[in-house]
Amino acid sequence: MNYPNHHPNSSTAAEQSGSAQARLDAAFALPFGPVREQRITEAVLELIAAEIGHRKTAIA
Repeated sequence: MNYPNHHPNSSTAAEQSGSAQARLDAAFALPFGPVREQRITEAVLELIAAEIGHRKTAIA
């Protein structure tokens, strides 16, 4: 991202986003079914939370 690094936790947010992206990629590789859908949902929500945390560090 092109945001300046004003927040000390921004590297943590980037790491969280990267690990959530890896889990999302792994979830898409699973066979179709409820487990796949659950893992995709969890990974997407984690990505959203990491992005919000990166942009608005006051929101927890």
